[in-house]
Amino acid sequence: MLFPYQFLAHPMDRMQEFVRFIFDEVWCEAVPGMNYVVETLFAAEPDLLNMITELDTQEVSGADNFLKPLHALFEKFKGLNQEQKQQFKDWFALNNDIQRLCEHGDQCQPGTYEVIKQAFPEEHFPGLVTELKRFYKNLYSADFLKLASVKSKIGVIDDHNHKFVTLNHRDVCPFCGLSGMLNRYENKREAYDHYFPKDKYPFNSINFYNLVPACHHCNSSYKLAKDPHIDTKDPLNIPRKVFYPFRDNQNSIELQVTVKQADWENLERDDIELMLGPDVVADELKTWNDLYGIADRYKAECCSTGSGKAWLTEVFERADKLKMSRQHYVETIELDSDLDPYVDKRFLKKAFLAGCRDAKLFD
Repeated sequence: MLFPYQFLAHPMDRMQEFVRFIFDEVWCEAVPGMNYVVETLFAAEPDLLNMITELDTQEVSGADNFLKPLHALFEKFKGLNQEQKQQFKDWFALNNDIQRLCEHGDQCQPGTYEVIKQAFPEEHFPGLVTELKRFYKNLYSADFLKLASVKSKIGVIDDHNHKFVTLNHRDVCPFCGLSGMLNRYENKREAYDHYFPKDKYPFNSINFYNLVPACHHCNSSYKLAKDPHIDTKDPLNIPRKVFYPFRDNQNSIELQVTVKQADWENLERDDIELMLGPDVVADELKTWNDLYGIADRYKAECCSTGSGKAWLTEVFERADKLKMSRQHYVETIELDSDLDPYVDKRFLKKAFLAGCRDAKLFD
């Protein structure tokens, strides 16, 4: 990840507070013989109680997929002992500690649906995983978030996005740096990616530390449902680290491009070598490359008519018109990149032109 986002505190965070209350104070407190009395169980959280009461009058899928598993899981947690409930509490805490999952992922075992299913098999705990998945996936569905009783308590995601992109106003995708992002002046918004996919992870589907806007290419062409924690192509399923999207300090990513042939008009991807650094974040860089296809995309950009070849044409033609050496002109481009490396792909332009210089293309 080229640079981190700043986190936005917003009323929509209330839904995660409701989820935490439901988990800690309702499900984990359920014991045999206890009745599911909404007015009693949710009395300590009046806004949630009011929302549940209003949803109970609506026969729509968004309401049903919240209310039915809410009750069903209360009944299923009755049958769990304290040790089993503690295991769920540990999973809930870890799955919502997004920073720990990212920065210490190689030392963590989060509670995915698959992990829970192995610990609580269907034959002994029928419907448990099914109801968990139904409940948590629904929390981020349009059917649920558009309900008036929900919006009145937590607001709407379009408002969250408007304020988020106002706060994070670089207007370029931090995951690739190649694509612009719809900004606060647009009438549409980018999709929010579940960094840890909601199809694999319960408990954090409405946690906005796990919801990050990404450009269409990163979200829909490359990352898709890839898991930052485990490389599915790795037969050993070894846990790994990944960049935390909301870290406090900037990522210091180093990019070095090597151009292996001088016929720049006929550059192909195999003519480009790309190295990412520094070594101190080598594990995170490897995961980043796997999730978003960074190396292949950067090589393709360097070979493309609209980027790499256009950058070289600019150097050759403008240096001549300005009557300056090509090397001097490249130095002015490097100064521009230092001012803001993420405008017009300057970070990649600088590295590519440095590679071209080393390949003697400007001699």
